[in-house]
Amino acid sequence: MGLGSLFKKLTGTQRVTMGPSRYGGEQQDVLTQLKEASLGKAPSVAQMAGREASERGLAQTSSAIRSAPGLSSALRARLGTRASAQQQSEVARQTGQLRAQEMATARGQRAAGLAQALTSEQARQSAEMQAAEATQARRGKLFSDVMTAGTGLLMPKPKTT
Repeated sequence: MGLGSLFKKLTGTQRVTMGPSRYGGEQQDVLTQLKEASLGKAPSVAQMAGREASERGLAQTSSAIRSAPGLSSALRARLGTRASAQQQSEVARQTGQLRAQEMATARGQRAAGLAQALTSEQARQSAEMQAAEATQARRGKLFSDVMTAGTGLLMPKPKTT
């Protein structure tokens, strides 16, 4: 084996590659769900609660109007329509506020999750780089040792008399 092939074997041609991200699929799934929630595409607790509140309010209003004595059916219909419109407007306003809060919270959680994933990935890459540098340093030392030992073989030592 010549010195050139020995050098190539010692130093290698291995490149340091960072490879795909190693944070788990579950973390990616959570980040995807938070993205959907932050964009308003995920199911909303606020919308479900708003729908329930609207239905309860409508039932209560209808019951109150039906039980009011001395009102004509036309007046009951008008009062019911007005009360229903007011309740739906209020519920829509409150639901919108809650929905905006949900989306803002999801954005914050997603940002924190992405920051954590990025930090983990940077730590992994840093560890890979340090390992590669240590390997390269060992190869360099080994090459230096071989070259020093090889020099003695190629050049005869002066004879001492």
